[in-house]
Amino acid sequence: MQWVSFRLATIMLFCVVVAPGQSFGAVPGVDARACEILEQLADHLADIPTLQVMAKTRIVRGQDDVRAVTEFRQLLVFQRNTGIAIRTLPSSAPTPEVYYRDSKGTMIIPGVGVVTSTARDMAGFFRSSRFGYERSEEGNPLTDQSLAIAMVRELLIPQSNERWDDEILDFRRIGSEIVDGQTVHQIRIRQKTKDDDSIETDFWITEGQQPRLIRFRPNADQLSNEEMRIEIDCSIDDWNVSPTITENTFRPSTEGLTTYRSVRQAFRNMVGAGNEEKTRRELVGKSAPHFKVQLQNGGEFDLGNHVGKQLIVLDFWATWCDPAVRGFWEWDEIISGDEERRIVYLAVNQGQDLEQIDDFLSQAEGLPEFQVAVDPERKVGQLFSVEGLPETIIIGLDGRIKDVQFGLNAGNRASIRSTVYALAGVSEFGPVETIEELKVRQDRIREVVDRVEASVVGLQAGRGAGSGVVVTKDGLILTAAHVTSRIGQEFAVMFPNGRQVRGVSLGLNRTRDAAMIRIEDPGEYPFVEVAEQAPKLGQWVISMGHPDGFSLDRSAPVRVGRIVKLPDARGRGQGFLATDCTITMGDSGGPLFDLDGRVIGIHSFISGRLIENMHVPVAVYQDDWQRYLDADDWGNGIGGQADRDRPVVGVKLANVNDQVVVELVADGYPAQKAGLESGDIVKSVGDRQQIQSIGDYRVELAKYNVGDEIKVVIQRGEEVLDKTIVLAERD
Repeated sequence: MQWVSFRLATIMLFCVVVAPGQSFGAVPGVDARACEILEQLADHLADIPTLQVMAKTRIVRGQDDVRAVTEFRQLLVFQRNTGIAIRTLPSSAPTPEVYYRDSKGTMIIPGVGVVTSTARDMAGFFRSSRFGYERSEEGNPLTDQSLAIAMVRELLIPQSNERWDDEILDFRRIGSEIVDGQTVHQIRIRQKTKDDDSIETDFWITEGQQPRLIRFRPNADQLSNEEMRIEIDCSIDDWNVSPTITENTFRPSTEGLTTYRSVRQAFRNMVGAGNEEKTRRELVGKSAPHFKVQLQNGGEFDLGNHVGKQLIVLDFWATWCDPAVRGFWEWDEIISGDEERRIVYLAVNQGQDLEQIDDFLSQAEGLPEFQVAVDPERKVGQLFSVEGLPETIIIGLDGRIKDVQFGLNAGNRASIRSTVYALAGVSEFGPVETIEELKVRQDRIREVVDRVEASVVGLQAGRGAGSGVVVTKDGLILTAAHVTSRIGQEFAVMFPNGRQVRGVSLGLNRTRDAAMIRIEDPGEYPFVEVAEQAPKLGQWVISMGHPDGFSLDRSAPVRVGRIVKLPDARGRGQGFLATDCTITMGDSGGPLFDLDGRVIGIHSFISGRLIENMHVPVAVYQDDWQRYLDADDWGNGIGGQADRDRPVVGVKLANVNDQVVVELVADGYPAQKAGLESGDIVKSVGDRQQIQSIGDYRVELAKYNVGDEIKVVIQRGEEVLDKTIVLAERD
């Protein structure tokens, strides 16, 4: 929810207002009349033991003619120092409700759950870490969206903190007007923000013996940015200084609600964060449960009418979830090229009734046309285990769940588009109709190349050359096994800017032609992300590398193509991706990128057909990541030297707290003959004076041949012992 992260300037005003008799004269820019008005309001509020008001907050978000309007209507009941209730009124958009009584505070988050906290007093509850509010940080994403909560937190709870007072830069009276026969003063406060900037908020306060705050409005220009313009206005009315209060006023029913230990934990659940991969694993590949659901326009959506005919996109949303609302325009853009109508999009509202949805849609401006499902009891969401928003389920032509997404952003939009079009059997890049369309495609590829090319490295070992790609900032490189050939091979790693560093080869899977190299020179290096999702048939990809060896005279050539074959159990494609991207000698080990700039494969070899070249899927690395780090060497085939040619020690090792521990010593092998025992800690091997991982051990061991003597230092209990191992040939 992009608009919730701003720091309310109301905070500072409310902080200074509540202290009767406080002098504002020390604050620069304070005019005397503004000071008098604020002190009158503070004195009046200090004399009120109970209070009930209505707060109505209107928020407009959007750009130009595309605008979404949300209104929160809340009832605030306050009993000084003992109880408080902030309840959402009927016909309002959902917003958090807050209750406090007898040292126990409760926050109910609609559609998510409940957070409880025990505090010595009301101020402690509102400032508690479990409730999630920190003045020194960005603010609480749930409470700062509710200006009513901010008002109570600051206006009605006395505070004393001189440091906060220092955040006020100035406040002054802008003017006065007569409203319904009563004088209303407009006061503007300017408050310092965390980044040493400032933000202004206007307040309207009535004049008289019983002054009231009736409205406040932050400066919209300061809250907006290029992507989203925000307008916020809050009015406060129906002041009642002697409301009817019962025990139930401050004790909400929380039966059946999920309890969270903090607001931030609940918020992560609300936006679908934290369990994405678990949810994907549980859903992808399963048959989609059949359902029928009412449509906002009065019709009905029956999943069975679309399975086998169209790809189905179920986009779960609610009016209060800003990322989900913004997704309407994103999805409209994604599927706009589906001229064959092979994709059906359904926005499935969660937990709201038809009246709330109609009210929201009627106030929104510039929304694209789409089908909206009404699911007030979240029955459809429960069928698909939807716990947070936004969440999107993609159902294939065969009726099985193909993908699960958690919001759209610049980092995943292109890959989602590719996934949807490939699954629907629609050409994502159809025929070029105009020069403008061609330019859009060109710009998209250029942007990815500009972003990733610094991580595409050349590899040189002796007279052999290859390519690789850096995937961590500390310098892990993915490449092909036939480039490294063995563990412990030293490489010159060459970056496009001319920088050259030292690298050493780690583990390699010879069967799958996959290997890893680690840069030995300490530092931070340009790197790219490794894709988490499996590639799709027909997906557009970008191939890079250093054919014929690295050269500073040119950048890494760029080849664009599509995936023409996925790893399967048949023919030449066994275990490899196939694309129609050109690769040649020297490209080996170079990266294959998706259109989000993530690595999806590593170049391996050219097939018998020029338009079908083979790449190692990144899943081959992900499935055995630790084995590569541990410098393991396994498999036979394209990688060169076979396992049987490597010398043997005869120990089984384990990584334990940055130490390498001997788990097992094989009878009759060199380790036993040298006197190693189970439980020994390996401290150094050969020339490597510090062994912190199995990878360190294997990289050093790879330098030696059968018959060589190697010095090993071990720790056994309190003793440090020197051992000499004579490496033997494998059986």
